[in-house]
Amino acid sequence: MRLRQLLLIGLAIALLVVASDALFWLRSLASRIAQVGVPVADATRETRGFFATLADIRALRARVTTLEGENAALRSQLVHQQELEITASLEANELASSAVYGTAIAASVIHRSPNLFLETITIDRGSADGVKTGAPILVHGTLAGVVEELEAHRALVRLITSAGSVIPVRLQDSRAQGLLRGGLGGVVVGDLPADTVIREREAVVTSGLGETLPAGVSVGSAGQRLSDESEILQRVTLTSPVQFGSLDVVAVLIAPMEAS
Repeated sequence: MRLRQLLLIGLAIALLVVASDALFWLRSLASRIAQVGVPVADATRETRGFFATLADIRALRARVTTLEGENAALRSQLVHQQELEITASLEANELASSAVYGTAIAASVIHRSPNLFLETITIDRGSADGVKTGAPILVHGTLAGVVEELEAHRALVRLITSAGSVIPVRLQDSRAQGLLRGGLGGVVVGDLPADTVIREREAVVTSGLGETLPAGVSVGSAGQRLSDESEILQRVTLTSPVQFGSLDVVAVLIAPMEAS
């Protein structure tokens, strides 16, 4: 009987030991599982944060694109306004410098001929604005061309640099009269009397002998002499202050001032 009790007690102790070991093993396993679960949870949170960041970046990019578009539109409006102000200022300057010759209107150059031999421009004023064929075109108060063809709201202007341009002029001091001709070699004043004493930089003006151009309009100044001593008539180059390659705004003389 006593032996049986001892066996039962031993068995109970063995079971307790086994149970204790099992419990320790289970706790260890649970701890390891928990340790593995922490990185998984962290990874899950990081993944969710990554996609949230992507969404934020896309939203920011969309906002930046919108702001860039608005900025471009504002800059375009500013440039347009500045262009209007510059044009208005140029027109005012042209009208002021041309007022000495009579009534003038401002015009914008809307086309330029690519032909360097027969240089012409088209302006946005025509017969409806009082422009007539032969009307002088002025830049800074200096003759730049003559109206050659007319429409209601535009006109073709032949520049004095064109090979087809022939304008009666005179030297202001010597009073010698000649003809101004354009061409690829530059603008030249020719047909001047051989005995004329020409001063360098002497003012050259229209003579008024043509049918339409009034007298006394500035054309430029006398430059280098081209003719030889033996020639009957003299030729000199003309220096003009007009930048013919960058004409933008011009003045059209529609009512020349009457000579007193």
